[in-house]
Amino acid sequence: SSGINAEYGGIKSSFDFVDYDFEFLTLNFINISSQPFFRAKKDNDQYPACNCWTPECGYCSNPACNIQQDLTSSMVTVSSKLSRKTLNSLVLFDEAGNEVGKFRWNLRGVFLTGCGACRTPAAARRSRSRRGNTTWGFSLQNGAVQLTMGGRVVYDLILDGECKSIYSKVRSFGFYENDCGAKFIQNPGVVIGSTFLEDCTVCSKQD
Repeated sequence: SSGINAEYGGIKSSFDFVDYDFEFLTLNFINISSQPFFRAKKDNDQYPACNCWTPECGYCSNPACNIQQDLTSSMVTVSSKLSRKTLNSLVLFDEAGNEVGKFRWNLRGVFLTGCGACRTPAAARRSRSRRGNTTWGFSLQNGAVQLTMGGRVVYDLILDGECKSIYSKVRSFGFYENDCGAKFIQNPGVVIGSTFLEDCTVCSKQD
C-alpha cells in the first residue's frame, strides 16, 4: 500500500491507499459541429456506457459525447461487470465543460482524483453479481461521494474544503475505460449528448 499526493485538500476520513497511477490530464478542446450538444429523450432508456476516450469524441473533450446531469443533486445508475482488474470510470466536468476529475472503481479500490483512494469496502464486494452485470449508482449529493448497490450505500466519502468545493461544480460526465457491455439508465432529468449513440459507433469505435 502507499499514499497519494492530494491535488485538492480536505478529506474527513482516513483511508488505506492502494497502488494505482492517477492521471491528471489537460484536455484540448475541439471545435464542435453546429448540431446541438445535447438531445432530450424519454426517461428510463438504457444506453451503452460509450467510451469517450476516442478521436471522434475529442478524447472526452467533446460535450456532445457526454451526459448532462447534475450529480450533486441526483445519481447516475450503471450496470457493468465488476472485477479486480477492470476499472469502471466516469470523467467529471463542470458547467463550462472543463474536467474536474475522475471517479474510478473496481473490486480492489475506489478512487476520486486528488481527493480519495481506498480499498473497496467489503459491502460492495459482497453485493456484486458473480454472473453478468451488477447495477450500481454514483452521486455527489450533499458534499459526499456515494456508491450504492442493491438500494443501499456501500461507500460514503464526505468531502470537505477544496475537495467539496471543486466537486460541487460537476454538471456533466462521460464514460471512460468502459466498453459497450456496460449500460446506464437515463433517469429523469438526464440529457444525452447528441452524438452519444446507442450502438456506440461514434463514442466507442475501438470496441
